[in-house]
Amino acid sequence: MTDSGEPLTVPRTDPGFSMPWLIQDGKQELALQVVRENLHLLHARFSGNNTLLLLSAQYRLYALADEFLSMGAKLDFIAAIALGRLDSVRMMLSKDPRLVHKCSPDRFSAIHIAVWRADSAMLALLISAGANVNDNRNPKRLTPLFFAWKEPHENAAFLLAQGADIDARRKHGFTVLHSAARSGNLRFAKFLIAHHASPNIQTNGRQTPWALAVRHGHRDVAAFLASI
Repeated sequence: MTDSGEPLTVPRTDPGFSMPWLIQDGKQELALQVVRENLHLLHARFSGNNTLLLLSAQYRLYALADEFLSMGAKLDFIAAIALGRLDSVRMMLSKDPRLVHKCSPDRFSAIHIAVWRADSAMLALLISAGANVNDNRNPKRLTPLFFAWKEPHENAAFLLAQGADIDARRKHGFTVLHSAARSGNLRFAKFLIAHHASPNIQTNGRQTPWALAVRHGHRDVAAFLASI
């Protein structure tokens, strides 16, 4: 039964196909039922080459990840970072320091995953182990700072303190400030300007952050950038 009292109904489609959608929709009991009936899914790869643990981390369903682990899912290095398992990551690095250079299934580095999913303690561990704060080994050439837009911007501040380039350019010449302006993230834009991001850099298409804010209808961001 679900929390609402409705009976659980296992999808009649391929269970491997349905799992990402069940996790995305937060249908944890149904997801567990499907896995209990199809234990091979604990070791399967889904869309984007994700595992059940990575999918659980993506939607912050940490209790669900614990259930999968108790059922036999393997905690690998990237999943341990995504789930914030600091002690596990430390132990794995002590056994194989080369893991710090490992990338996720979607080709982002361990430090990218840590910026997005973990706290500054995880970042400190990875950086002390040799992770590059300006790592851009991914198709879009995104540095970890592009992933650090969440408030209260603790991870962004930590990256900058460790030497992250605030004006690093991703594919097509976008800086982090360009990205904040395009998405309408006023608070992150203010944080970046306060930390000396340049508002005048142009993309390869000759657009400033202000121009992108205007183009995408973010008037508050545009007004802020115009006032600098």
